[in-house]
Amino acid sequence: MSRSIAKTISFRVIGSGANFIFAWLMTGNVAFATGLVAFQWTVIMVLYYIHERIWDRITWGKTNG
Repeated sequence: MSRSIAKTISFRVIGSGANFIFAWLMTGNVAFATGLVAFQWTVIMVLYYIHERIWDRITWGKTNG
């Protein structure tokens, strides 16, 4: 479970950084870019964590050993 949390956070840091830069360049508004990233961080991190936990229960493709 700790691995899933670490992967979730690292994935969002990379994605949020890219989204911030994109939103800032497109709008020129740092406040808007920050708000977008804050909203997106919360929603997508929760969805990714749920997705990761579901896949952790699926045995397809896992090797025993």
